[in-house]
Amino acid sequence: MLTSLEGNPGVGKSFLSHALAAAISSGHPLPLQDALAPADALLLTTEDAIAHTIKPRLEGLGANMERIHVYDESLPLDDQGVEGLETLVKALPAPQLVIIDPITAFLPVKMDINRANEVRAVLSSLSRLADRRRCAIVIIRHLTKSKASKAIYQGLGSIDFSAACRSVLLAGNDPDNEQHRALVQTKNNLGPIAEATGYRIDRSGNFRWTGPSPLTAQRILAAERDETALSAAQEFVIASLANGPKTANEIMDAAKRAGHSTATVKRAKTQAGVISNKTGYQGASYWALPEDQIKEDHTKK
Repeated sequence: MLTSLEGNPGVGKSFLSHALAAAISSGHPLPLQDALAPADALLLTTEDAIAHTIKPRLEGLGANMERIHVYDESLPLDDQGVEGLETLVKALPAPQLVIIDPITAFLPVKMDINRANEVRAVLSSLSRLADRRRCAIVIIRHLTKSKASKAIYQGLGSIDFSAACRSVLLAGNDPDNEQHRALVQTKNNLGPIAEATGYRIDRSGNFRWTGPSPLTAQRILAAERDETALSAAQEFVIASLANGPKTANEIMDAAKRAGHSTATVKRAKTQAGVISNKTGYQGASYWALPEDQIKEDHTKK
C-alpha cells in the first residue's frame, strides 16, 4: 500500500515516520492497530544525519536496530531506480515498511512535480512494488504555501501525488495547545477515514502518542495559514519601522496595500512588541520599535 504523509516543516513528519519504523521493527502496537510480529523497515532519507540524528532517535523510540535499514545515497526513482529500490527491499528478511523522506529528493532530476503524467508514472511504479513485496511504502511530502479548497489538494506538486496513494495523512500543530500535534487521515481508499491521533514531541526530542484528537484537517490548515499570515505581517511591521517611528495610519495604509488585514497587523504589532504613543491632544498615534529591537536590526545590517 502506498501512503503519503504530508505537513509543513517543523511538525515532525520525519519523527512520525521514525516512530512508525520503530514500532514495526519492535512489534509494538501503533494507534488504532494491535501489535504485530517484528519486521524490517527501510528508510530512504536525505533529511538527517544517520549517526547524529536518525540512530539516536530510533533507539529512543525503542526500535530494534537490527531490523532498521537506512539508505542515504542518491536513488532517483526512474525505472532503473525503482528496480534498485526493489533489490534493497528483496534483500531484507521480512520487509514490511519503506519510508521515502522526502519524496522530492528521490525523484528523477528532470521530473516536473506539477505534471500529472510524470508524477503518476513514478508513484504507480512504487505502488506496484508495494503490492509485489506486500509492504507499505510511505512517502513524505511537504505542503504548498498556496491556499487550497481541501486538505488533499494542499500538498506540494501535482494532485496525482495524493491521487496515486491509497491513504493520505496530514500532520499538523494543535492551535489550542502548542505542546500537542495531530495526525489526521484525509483519504482512505480501503475503508472509512480513521480517527485523528494526537502526538507530542517535547523540547528534549522525546516522542509519544497522546491518544485520540478532536482536530480536523481543515482546523489544522486554517490555523497554519493564520500563523503564516501573522508571521508575514510581523516582518512587514518591523521592516516598516526599521528607520524610525511612523504614524499608525501610515503603517495600516501600507499594510492594506501589501495585502495584510487590519486585525492581523494589530496582532503582529503586539507580537513584535511595538510601542504606540500619541503626540499632543487628539494627536496622531505613532508606532515605534522597542530600543532592543532597533539595536538588533542595526546589528544585523
